[in-house]
Amino acid sequence: MQTPPKIIYAESFSDRSIEIEYENGIKGKFNFIFFFEYKGYYSYLKDLPHFLKIQIEVNGHYVYWLNETTQEEIELDPSILYSICTQEKIIHDHKVVFDPSLGKSAWK
Repeated sequence: MQTPPKIIYAESFSDRSIEIEYENGIKGKFNFIFFFEYKGYYSYLKDLPHFLKIQIEVNGHYVYWLNETTQEEIELDPSILYSICTQEKIIHDHKVVFDPSLGKSAWK
């Protein structure tokens, strides 16, 4: 997969959904909990006030949340995020490696 276009808008909502817009006009909205668990890396996002503080990386390559305790960026993979927004599968070496229609089972 090629590098996804730059993100120009991102917002997270109290229903745990995320809305993204790319410079090429593609827009997507999805529920975070349909794809990700609040475990490990993402456990910081269990608290709604933290989840609502989504940010766009300065060059528009990915979205993230800043863990205010550790100062660690909690990122969403740009290719996965774009795949979710476009509902297109990620194929590598002629094999599907990510299918957004499968939710949490999307990773092959």
